[in-house]
Amino acid sequence: MEDAIRRIIKQIIKEPLLKSAFEEELKELNSNNCSDFHSNEVGFKVNIDKDCHVTFVDYPDLEIPSYQAQTLYIFYLLIPQGISNEELVAYEKTLIKIYKQVCKYKIGDDYRAQNVIRGMLLRKGGISDATNKIRKAFREKIINPKEFDQYVIKGNRKGKRLIDIPKEKIKIECDFLSSLKEEIKKLHKN
Repeated sequence: MEDAIRRIIKQIIKEPLLKSAFEEELKELNSNNCSDFHSNEVGFKVNIDKDCHVTFVDYPDLEIPSYQAQTLYIFYLLIPQGISNEELVAYEKTLIKIYKQVCKYKIGDDYRAQNVIRGMLLRKGGISDATNKIRKAFREKIINPKEFDQYVIKGNRKGKRLIDIPKEKIKIECDFLSSLKEEIKKLHKN
């Protein structure tokens, strides 16, 4: 039902008169919600549970589709200052660790995990494919453009890319990821 309503709204917005009315309403909602997003009491939250499953408090039915995309998204949540696509290769071992944790018992061995991550990092368009899957999942659920921008990995192709969610809004319940976050900080400083 919710998806049908979203599709109808997207069709309605294509009409110029209705679009301006919706834009005014969205501006009012956005001015209320964006200040909430950056406040400590209210706002959107991202939770990574013990099993490395990412959930979004305001979008409980939002799912990041593939293990590769989930791995990339979690990595960017763990690295607050951002990183370029070229620099990702230096974090291959870290990405493999995250991938294995995300997949848990669904992959057979380390070799397969290594091949999947290497394929994403080294194949032309591999990182873009994972990023596009993330963007598509969010685009289907989040209508407000500013809200959408805060959740997705964004940045220039050759420059730093990051997720613009305030780090205090991210709750990590997975002990493995908490320790990995510290490891990433040390690697990033070097």
